[in-house]
Amino acid sequence: MVEAGSAPPRRGLRAAIAAAFRLWRVDPGRTFLVLGGLAVLAGIPWALGSDALRNQPSPWVRFLASVGGSVWWAPVWALQLPFALRLARTGRASTQLLAGELRRTGRYAVLSVLLALPLALSGLVLAPIGGNTAWLATLCMLVLLGVVLVIMVRWVMAPVAMADTGIGPLGAVRASWALTRGRSRSVGGFVALYALAALVLLLAVRGHSIAGPLLFEAVAYPTLTLIYVCLYLEFAGPPERAADAP
Repeated sequence: MVEAGSAPPRRGLRAAIAAAFRLWRVDPGRTFLVLGGLAVLAGIPWALGSDALRNQPSPWVRFLASVGGSVWWAPVWALQLPFALRLARTGRASTQLLAGELRRTGRYAVLSVLLALPLALSGLVLAPIGGNTAWLATLCMLVLLGVVLVIMVRWVMAPVAMADTGIGPLGAVRASWALTRGRSRSVGGFVALYALAALVLLLAVRGHSIAGPLLFEAVAYPTLTLIYVCLYLEFAGPPERAADAP
């Protein structure tokens, strides 16, 4: 059992992973229901829509699908992240007051659009030069993808920062940028872990385009969400720190 009010020691990704697995022992059933069950329910229509739009010839259609698909997860974030934060901070898997968190769905929707824009816009920019093999075109593609990757990594903590502090979308993006400064190893390791888990599970059901995302959401997503929240707490520290400061 995780002690009430305890926070993971500030040791980076390894400590966050260990803390996440300890949290599973608190209430596995309720934790899976909120983190895995909601993700699977939301993932079914998302996977169907993504599969239908993935091969659309128009880059604008793919752009709108990418941005619109991200908004679909706003109510899921609004329920899951406060639950995971309370679990990590208090050691209790409480679902009380979760319905009230849905009032923030609009803010999460705006934030999801902001987070999706760098990758979606890069798709629009790269579409005209995608078949160009000239070295300059290739260099531009690599530079743009590198910039997008850096932005996405630095913004990765924005959803949980919003859930924890109640700040708006732009404030959450700024908070994430500040929290991840100087912590590229831990943040990059988490992003790589997330991508690796998705890749392994997608390859495990190769040929079944819808089964892959659903398997990821049921098997890996709940634990990755707990790791994500624990890593945020590693960066942000206990909530009473500001109050105790002289």
